[in-house]
Amino acid sequence: MILRNFDRYAETVDFDPRTGATRPAPPDPRGEAGTFALLDDRRICLYRDGDRLKLATDGQTFDFAHLTVALTAENGRSRLTVAAGEKPVLDCRYQSQASFDPDDLTAFAELEDFDFGLYLTNLSNDKARQLRMFPNA
Repeated sequence: MILRNFDRYAETVDFDPRTGATRPAPPDPRGEAGTFALLDDRRICLYRDGDRLKLATDGQTFDFAHLTVALTAENGRSRLTVAAGEKPVLDCRYQSQASFDPDDLTAFAELEDFDFGLYLTNLSNDKARQLRMFPNA
């Protein structure tokens, strides 16, 4: 399945959800099945599998609807934590690239467009939005 890099729009990879392996691939004209980012040197993939969103990282795959996602700030860095029930499945610290410039000409952009952790957190709190993600997968 084709995933688009969250930080570099022109970069796509072919992702094998069974192994977690990726390799460079051309964009799919039908659209991507999901997106991915590298945070704290960890590849985090979010993709549609049938009627479910999945999050894959560190060789594990989870149903996104059943995850608790939180973003906090620590010492000027962002901390993304993800848990499946009581079990932590991801804890990473990274430098967010999100910032607000009042003179920015891309007024349509949101902070989450520049911060994958914030994107995941916002998405986890919006079940209707989860249903709309990656409709061509």
